[in-house]
Amino acid sequence: MVVLGAVFSAIALAMDSVWGVAAGAVRSWFGRSARRLDLVGGAAGLTMVGLGVGVALSGRKD
Repeated sequence: MVVLGAVFSAIALAMDSVWGVAAGAVRSWFGRSARRLDLVGGAAGLTMVGLGVGVALSGRKD
C-alpha cells in the first residue's frame, strides 16, 4: 500500500507540474496581446451572465 501510495503521489506531482508549466505558457501567450486578454475577460463575463440567467430561470428554491 505504501508503494502504491508513493507511485500515486509521484504521478500526481508530475502531472500537476505539467499542468502548471502549461498554464504558465498559455498565460504568457495571452499576456503578449491586450486584445486576447480582453477577449478572455469578455468571455468570462459572458459566461457569468449566462450562468446567472440560467440560475434565475431554473425556478429552483434552493
